[in-house]
Amino acid sequence: MKEVEMEKLVEKEKKTTDDNNGTVVVEKKEDTNKVIITSAAATPIIKSNTEMKEGGGIKASGEVEEPAEKNNKDTTTTTTTTTTTNTMKDTTTNKKKEDKNGYYHYYYYYYYYSNNTMKDTTTNKKKEDKNGTTLEEKTNTTHSNYDLVIREKYLCNGRPASLGPLPICKIDNNDRRHNKGKYKKKRPRDKRIPNSEKMCLSTLRGEECPKGDECTYSHDVEAYLKTRPPDLPITCPLADTTTSDTTIYCPSFRNTGFCRFGVTCRVGSCHITSKGENIINNKDNTNPPTVLNSIDHDMFKLLRKKQYNFKCPRNPGSKECKTNDKANEFYNFFNVIDYPSLKEKKKVDFENKIYVAPLTTVGNLPFRRIMKEYGADITCGEMAVVQHLLEGSKSEWSLLKRHSSEDVFGIQLTTGYHDHMARFCEVLTNENISMDFVDLNLGCPLDLICKRYQAGANLMLQQSENKLRQIVTGMINTLNCPITIKMRTGWDNNRPVAHSLIRSVTEKWNINHSVCSAIMVHGRSRLQRYSKTANWDYIYNDACTVQQQPSSAIPIIGNGDIYSYQDYKAQVENRINNDDKTTTTNNALSKTAMLGRGALIKPWLPQDIKEHRTNYDISSSERFDILQKFTCHGLEHWGSDTLGVNLTRRFMLEWLSFLHRYIPVGLLPEGAEPPKLNQRPPTFIEGRNELETLMLSPHSHDWIQLTEKLLGKVPDDFQFEPKHKATSYQNRATNNNNASRS
Repeated sequence: MKEVEMEKLVEKEKKTTDDNNGTVVVEKKEDTNKVIITSAAATPIIKSNTEMKEGGGIKASGEVEEPAEKNNKDTTTTTTTTTTTNTMKDTTTNKKKEDKNGYYHYYYYYYYYSNNTMKDTTTNKKKEDKNGTTLEEKTNTTHSNYDLVIREKYLCNGRPASLGPLPICKIDNNDRRHNKGKYKKKRPRDKRIPNSEKMCLSTLRGEECPKGDECTYSHDVEAYLKTRPPDLPITCPLADTTTSDTTIYCPSFRNTGFCRFGVTCRVGSCHITSKGENIINNKDNTNPPTVLNSIDHDMFKLLRKKQYNFKCPRNPGSKECKTNDKANEFYNFFNVIDYPSLKEKKKVDFENKIYVAPLTTVGNLPFRRIMKEYGADITCGEMAVVQHLLEGSKSEWSLLKRHSSEDVFGIQLTTGYHDHMARFCEVLTNENISMDFVDLNLGCPLDLICKRYQAGANLMLQQSENKLRQIVTGMINTLNCPITIKMRTGWDNNRPVAHSLIRSVTEKWNINHSVCSAIMVHGRSRLQRYSKTANWDYIYNDACTVQQQPSSAIPIIGNGDIYSYQDYKAQVENRINNDDKTTTTNNALSKTAMLGRGALIKPWLPQDIKEHRTNYDISSSERFDILQKFTCHGLEHWGSDTLGVNLTRRFMLEWLSFLHRYIPVGLLPEGAEPPKLNQRPPTFIEGRNELETLMLSPHSHDWIQLTEKLLGKVPDDFQFEPKHKATSYQNRATNNNNASRS
């Protein structure tokens, strides 16, 4: 039995919080002196009200600490696992109100080590349920409640001993649970480094600072060298063993012979002298740039100051359209596709290809490089919001960057305004952004996108059809590359609209395969998000059969729950190769394998599909090598200084919130079918070695330990909370302040 620590926080007017947020409801009956703490993730802990005041409870060693003697006798207690009423305050009497059952409601924030057999602290006996079954007996049968079956010898009744105890962290009053905004959620951030502790970039380049004394950054190289942290012992599997040290290396110096970070480089011992001089091996560097779509500073200034010269006005009804001729010109621009005047656009062939879908936050450039190494054919950047791009946001523009290894690459955009989209497509064309296609996202289910920007899945609503037509037409008339459209089945499961929208695109709007390379359909609705299973029957029987002209039909790419070669074969290959043609004709389903979360959990999935591998048992050391490659790519992309190391760690942790869900084949029963994407394994699993056990852990504290093996120790106050918390997959363990449900 492990340690339990809790802190009592009484909130008088706050609503009941879900157990997923780490809050439990403690109910006290008026005529008893006991409270029962209940949670869906833990066994009920019975503690009397006196024990809480006098220190009774469970010690760190697992022993039961008896409270001081009390005169009150034990009374009957009532346990409930959840409550729907709120703590209310009577404004007239200034007293707490009771609910209809006569209960008061209190709130506790608690962190605990997994304990499967609890004892009654008053009787020191194992607690039994109403059927007389002890909690210990029930624990041994809980694994049968999970979807995924694991071999018995790898199951644990608690946290594996090799992982050690979880730290107990006191919750901050400024935690995101206390500050829930309408759209944005406050998440832990790295501590901001003051400018006085940063080196001036001009000084790092060996130049004189143009700001002089007004510069707020440091210019003293000798002082910085005295406080410079030691290099990170990073082992890079990509380093050339014949010319460089494989233990400590700098990716920029290895590729170009020059590191722009100078003395601030955390792996800079290979190019920094004892005097702080930055070595340059290749002054006349002729190597082509590895990252494309970098925009100069002058263009950002024009966008921010709204001085960029656009042909398209802010909107067709603005002052720029004073005459009827001008208004008609822009009306036709957004409503009629002028095929004769369009430049010839190079088609993108998706047939029989592996396409890695755009993945927000985790689908970054280093991750896409990993996917290319494992056989992906087509990649796409993260979703970018057009409004932010037109405002000159550098962080948003960085989502458009392309690595030279991405031979077929697209960018994904979303907006709810046709003039915004047309204007930004002008910028893409004028600035010669390197891309093979532009994907219009109609499938994003986030409230931020659907409500604030009136984009994403909001554009699939019937009242938005005219707006969507103008957006698509403006893109086609402006871009010099083809477009693709990604959508979901509809807003909810009961009213799918993807098939009618595809019919409108191909028939009403006169869009054909020459300007639209593909339409991607995710087999879930907006309200469904990522829960349940994708509806491939709807994709094949409805969405793929509405086009009447097979010669110019736009290929339909299905998406959802492709997690193994068997899934791809069952949902795509078998449907296309089916000899029974009585139910469908002119089916436009493409043989493309479009991968989303499956690629995040199994980066080697493209190879599995191409080589028809069914039970590939990848070792933990091979998976750790993937993280090493990501570290190398991350330091090269985000930088090798302290800020770049922190960004690499953050994005690696975001990826680990998906990677830990992979269950090795060797842990499954012999002859078992490959796991499905939404199947849930038991919470506590012990791998075949310590590294595999660490990679299986659902706690972010253990993910941080993995990053420390690659990027060094984290600060004492470091916290991490995953951005993505899929409702389709939630572990049953309650995590500490650093951890979160994934």
